[in-house]
Amino acid sequence: MRARAHAAARFEDPQEGGFFFTSHDHEALFHRAKPVEDNATPGGNGVAAFALQRLAHLTGDRTYGGAAERTLNLFHRLSAPVPHAVPSLLGALEEHLTLPRFVVLRGPAALLAPWQRALAARFDPH
Repeated sequence: MRARAHAAARFEDPQEGGFFFTSHDHEALFHRAKPVEDNATPGGNGVAAFALQRLAHLTGDRTYGGAAERTLNLFHRLSAPVPHAVPSLLGALEEHLTLPRFVVLRGPAALLAPWQRALAARFDPH
């Protein structure tokens, strides 16, 4: 919870949603970008939305999910006209609409290997 509050205080746009590329306490800039389009690297806001959603699912802390949902709401209109520009954001949106299932394996490595092989043999994108 403490890391989320720190990240929100430094990068999240509390008025519109989404995340700036630079923190609020950065030197004064005439423009603070909120990267969403994927290029050679994934767009920062798509990655942030995806990671925060996963964190919300795994921890049960909805403050992470709220930040992800605000990001998806802000950038959703970009996905319709140019979906090929925002695949990271669309991946986060897909997970938002179709809740993932998680399997957590915990224990000695020797005992986990058979379980890992059995799970890896399955195709289950959700």
